[in-house]
Amino acid sequence: MKHFLDIASYKKIVDYFDSLKGRYLVIYSPTSMKLVGIAPENNRRFVNAHLIGKNAANIEALCRSQQFDVVVGLGGGSPIDIAKYAASLLHCKFVCMPTMLSTNAFATNKVALMREGRKITIDAKLPDEIIVDTDVILKAGVLNVYGLCDILSIHTALFDWMLADRAGIERINQEIYRASSRLLDQSIRLARRLGVPTAKDIAMLFELIGESGHITNIYGSGRPESGSEHIFAKEFERRIDVPHGISITIGLSIMSRLQNNYSTDVNEALRNIGMMRAVQDYPDLRRVTEETLASLSSRPDRYTILNEAVMTHAQIKQLVARFFGRVPEKVA
Repeated sequence: MKHFLDIASYKKIVDYFDSLKGRYLVIYSPTSMKLVGIAPENNRRFVNAHLIGKNAANIEALCRSQQFDVVVGLGGGSPIDIAKYAASLLHCKFVCMPTMLSTNAFATNKVALMREGRKITIDAKLPDEIIVDTDVILKAGVLNVYGLCDILSIHTALFDWMLADRAGIERINQEIYRASSRLLDQSIRLARRLGVPTAKDIAMLFELIGESGHITNIYGSGRPESGSEHIFAKEFERRIDVPHGISITIGLSIMSRLQNNYSTDVNEALRNIGMMRAVQDYPDLRRVTEETLASLSSRPDRYTILNEAVMTHAQIKQLVARFFGRVPEKVA
């Protein structure tokens, strides 16, 4: 399995587009096109990710209609996931162009899509090439730190893995566990000094966020970085449209308290990169958080604290209050 750094190159995205020839398909987000400074050609080779959506059936229909030699994913998580799945179906070259570092989608072999109204995870191919355009990524501003949330979620994910190991459900792979712990520590150190990323920060963010995806590729599942906080995030995002980093921030903070595993270091890292302020920018999150927790259940393939803790209505109210304000002294 290739390491993502071995297929990454720092170059201008516009230069790559100037060299594009033959049968190619570009899955893009309009915002990313503006960041890059190019306009999509008016033909079937350019597909707006917002129009096709993350619906697996739509992507499959597109791939049945014509053949391509190269699929390009330009944007954040959604365009990259759509392009990654299309390239897997077409068995062709996949070029990934992240325009923000809000997710580790550029380094994983999984995609999160929808089928018949349900969010599903599907195996997909890794990129054959990743183009890192620092100037374009910088234009995304604070969105670049959102990808750190998926690394900070290692804190709750490893605790859940420990519970699974203790229950005899999924034994800990010590090498992967240690690698994930080191990555978490590195990310906390970076977050302590990071505000809005500068040019010199982009390479470090790219490497850390990509490494979180690479570790899950090696292990074969998201277990090393994905636990109860991601189960929460999946249900939360089904109810409201917010960036993944927002839902992970809430899930990580609340699940760590449910685990009796609250970390001042992780909380300060989230606060320093602006995630706690970002949460305040979205209305109704408190209500949706309560509704999500009330409906939350464990996943059959991922043993977590949700298999062991039953939250009462009062406890949900208190956990939510601890996060959003008016903090009671302790959770009953």
